[in-house]
Amino acid sequence: MDALRRLLPSLLLVVGALTWTSQAVAEVRPVLERRQQGAIEAMFRPYSVGKPVANGWALWDVDIEPIQIAVGLKNTQTGTKVTFWLRHPEFTSSSDRTKSFAVDADPSVREGPAAEAFKLVMAAVRANDAGGLWSTPRSVIRQKTRVEQAPISSWVRDGLVQTAFIFLVLLSLAWRAARGAPRWVLPALLVVTVGGALLRWWIAPEAVLGAWPFSRLEALPRLTFHGLALPALADRAGGSLYLTEVIHALTFVFAVFAPLAMFAHGRYLVRDARLALLAAFLVAVLPMHIRFSRSEVAFMTSLVLSSVSLALTHVALRDESRLWRGVALVAAIPIIWAIMFVRPLNVLFVPVLFGVGLLTSRDLPKGRVVGVVGTVAAVGAVAAGIELSADHGTQVGEGLSLTTVQNGLRILVDPQFNSLLSPRVTPPLFLVLAVYGAVSLWRTNRRLMLLLLGWIVMFLMAHAVVVPDRIEMQARYHLHLIVPFLLLTACGVQATVERFERHRRRLVPALLAALALSPLFQLSFVRDLDFNLPREYAFVSSVRERIPEGCTVLEFATGEPGDLRFTRIGDYYRDGRYRQRFDARVTTAPRDHTQRFPKGADPLTSEARAILAKPPECLMIYRGLSCYSFKHRDEDIAPACSAVASVHPLVPVETVQFQSRYYDAAMSDGLTEGQGVELGLYRVRPR
Repeated sequence: MDALRRLLPSLLLVVGALTWTSQAVAEVRPVLERRQQGAIEAMFRPYSVGKPVANGWALWDVDIEPIQIAVGLKNTQTGTKVTFWLRHPEFTSSSDRTKSFAVDADPSVREGPAAEAFKLVMAAVRANDAGGLWSTPRSVIRQKTRVEQAPISSWVRDGLVQTAFIFLVLLSLAWRAARGAPRWVLPALLVVTVGGALLRWWIAPEAVLGAWPFSRLEALPRLTFHGLALPALADRAGGSLYLTEVIHALTFVFAVFAPLAMFAHGRYLVRDARLALLAAFLVAVLPMHIRFSRSEVAFMTSLVLSSVSLALTHVALRDESRLWRGVALVAAIPIIWAIMFVRPLNVLFVPVLFGVGLLTSRDLPKGRVVGVVGTVAAVGAVAAGIELSADHGTQVGEGLSLTTVQNGLRILVDPQFNSLLSPRVTPPLFLVLAVYGAVSLWRTNRRLMLLLLGWIVMFLMAHAVVVPDRIEMQARYHLHLIVPFLLLTACGVQATVERFERHRRRLVPALLAALALSPLFQLSFVRDLDFNLPREYAFVSSVRERIPEGCTVLEFATGEPGDLRFTRIGDYYRDGRYRQRFDARVTTAPRDHTQRFPKGADPLTSEARAILAKPPECLMIYRGLSCYSFKHRDEDIAPACSAVASVHPLVPVETVQFQSRYYDAAMSDGLTEGQGVELGLYRVRPR
């Protein structure tokens, strides 16, 4: 009963948050319920998920979210994917309607390589959609306002609710982990967390630092932006809220959570609250973590979720309260499940969970160990199997190849490719202390040392499936290494202080100060955005507000279909309603940058020609990186980017020039290092 009373405040907070949010959200929009899944899947007949539709394209995904259905098509030969959305007609400007939905699809879907498959799928939806799929929740009266209560199943799928759940679990874990520790530990943890947040807000750049930043959208930002709570909050706050702002804000939130997660996890793993607090402090000041704290990379979410799942596993195994053990195991299941869908390589956390469970359970009842470790490992393995088999079969084969092993062995000892060894990325003091920590653990806790070193080596080897040429990009892949690395560093600090016990009063402040100042010494690395993609993102973001709403923007698109810069930065909410600020269109399809455009062929699509023949009131063209990537070597710019100027004069709105510096060779296409690039937004002035 005592444990239940301690849990009660958190439970009341969760219930209160869900109740308030459900009342607020229902004022915004109707929702799709899970019970409608059968009827929704029936709309696509005779097509089904995983089965071919036309021209090598298959219906790949039908993702039913609270306020939309995301429909994916995939070319089974090339692996290319496209997505379109079925949304409530009242909350989108699309005029393409079925009985229940409005269809939002980019021109690259409607007229690109997947056009025939898209038309066939939509013909099936129109024929099978009988209407009535949106929920009709019961109504209540509150303060003379009609409020519709959304079903609880829709809340479970909401990204903000999921984030709140993770945060409450994390707070509970940190509080539980601090039991038996000195009273100053929890206030110190609060100072570390707040200090880490302020440090990130001060020096971390808001930028895109991952691959495919204009087309890739991770699960949590998607469930948040297209969820229930965000539109209600946006409506109450007023103004506009962009998808890009949501992505960066969520990354920042999870970056701020990281010290709490490290403390909770470390406390159970090393059995020392002060050492766990030191590890939390190290996360807060680690330059590599700070650099990505306001980006869009999924590793920030992954780091917190993995530490939370490991801490929950510890609680489920070792806590003296049966209630806490049961609650921890139940809470671990959805979090472990979610981890496997954040990144494919998170399958590596399955053996980590297994190893941590066995390491800490030698003196526990065998039945409990089998139940807990078996459950968490099975959940992770099943989720990872679903994710890998569905979408990453090629990557699995590459990961198991001899080349990956050879790359991994090379990376282990090469500072050019190992972020932990690179003095540009990791301050040498961290590395020296980590090595000393491993040495000290060899004498005091050899099992823990082998676990932490094995963790590092396993992730280093597995991530060698991708070997970027830039250490700045490699640091992104190596973020998963920082948990075991910083635990070793914390052990190194402790061993150093114990070794020079007589000088403790001077040594401890000196060490902490040197570690705390490391972000300033590594500031050139933390703030280095002098790369092509971050520069392009900064440019298109800066001109967003200078383009009138509803303006048509022509782009030369490359990469994944739908990879339009002004589609991504134009997704936003106003007055609680989803909108697309721009009408972004593709000027032509991409081609191999080594080939010359066929002589006499029209570089523009028929759609682009039609738009230029009868220009809308606002028409602009964007010349981006792809204008320099997809061109022949003796061309100044891709023909599709220069062709518009031969039809109508172009008036510069904003331009920027720089020398090409690629972030990842795989994303550089035909751009060479040092090549001159000019990004430009131009208004088309009809003749």
